[in-house]
Amino acid sequence: MPRLPVTMAGWNHFRTLPLEMGTLQPQGLDLTYLVMPVEEVFWRMARHEEFDASEMSLSAYCILRAQGDDRFIAIPVFPSRVFRHAYVF
Repeated sequence: MPRLPVTMAGWNHFRTLPLEMGTLQPQGLDLTYLVMPVEEVFWRMARHEEFDASEMSLSAYCILRAQGDDRFIAIPVFPSRVFRHAYVF
């Protein structure tokens, strides 16, 4: 059975490093993992749907859904697991 080509964009978290390095290949997928700043990933995905899958800010996703935009389906995967407000000084 042929493997489905999928392009995913995100940051290089230690949790996603095996995907980036190709040491972990999801079954049935030919995954291309693109590393770029998350702000760029969020913008390019929300504006142009450039990837098959990507990280997305929860707030951007909620705003899109509130506006009736149902192009994206969120799955509960949190690669960075960082509470961003902890870095406000």
